[in-house]
Amino acid sequence: MERSQPAVRCPLNCVIITPLIKCTTGSDGTIHFWDKDARTRLKTFEPAPGPISTTSFSRNGNIFAYAVSYDWSKGHSGMTPGQPNKIMLHACKDEEVRKRPTRK
Repeated sequence: MERSQPAVRCPLNCVIITPLIKCTTGSDGTIHFWDKDARTRLKTFEPAPGPISTTSFSRNGNIFAYAVSYDWSKGHSGMTPGQPNKIMLHACKDEEVRKRPTRK
C-alpha cells in the first residue's frame, strides 16, 4: 500500500483584500489572485525566486507590486547571504482581477 506524500505547507505572508479581489502570497514565492465573493482562484503566478514578504495594489488596481526578500520563515540558518531583495511590478490584465461570469 502506497502512502501519499504530505502536502508541503509554507507560511502565508500577506493577504490583500480589495473591492474586487483577494491576493495571497507565501514564503514559497507563490502568488494567487482570488475572486473573494465566489471563493475561486482567478490567477496563479509562476513562483518567484524567493519568499514574497509584502504586496500592494495601485489605487486603481492596474498595478500589483510585490517584494521578494527573505522573510525569516526558516530562521537564521535559512538566510542566504547575497540573496537580492527585489520590488517587482506586474501590470494586471482584466481577466486576472475581474470576476468571472457565473455559470447557469
